[in-house]
Amino acid sequence: MNPDTPLARSRAFSARILHLLDGLRTVDDIGPAQVGRAFGRDVEFDREDARVFGFGEPIDARWIGNVIALRDPERGGEPNRLLIAFDDQQGAHDDWSAVCGMEFGEFADALGAAGYTSTPILGPRDAFSGFRFRRGPFAVDVQLRAESAAHPDRLCVARVLIDSVEARHAHA
Repeated sequence: MNPDTPLARSRAFSARILHLLDGLRTVDDIGPAQVGRAFGRDVEFDREDARVFGFGEPIDARWIGNVIALRDPERGGEPNRLLIAFDDQQGAHDDWSAVCGMEFGEFADALGAAGYTSTPILGPRDAFSGFRFRRGPFAVDVQLRAESAAHPDRLCVARVLIDSVEARHAHA
């Protein structure tokens, strides 16, 4: 696969997500240094709240892979969740073929090999919403989308929400 194509870039981004998930042991593993290492780049810090960090990585002119640390005020206000998403800058989200470099089955198999167990997530009216993977102090919610109307049976990873059950402690 040509490394300069959107499909190759999205596959590499998905592989870095899996690398991060494989290394998770404590909530500190979703801190800025560890996330930066897993993705091979520096993270950017929010100007208004230095505890919040993230970055966007272009996949093509339309799609960006975003990584954003989320604060939880109920757990001390420190980031203890990480949202990773493929975001359509045009807002259509109708054709995921450019960012479906790694199908969900391969993604799920890699998580299973890393010791995660999975259960389906049901939304309102018991509608399927994705899968929750668990290992140690982490729950990882994976939302899926069909690649396109032409390929509704090919499932793509749309979002990954990593949530730690332990509060992240600020380090001096």
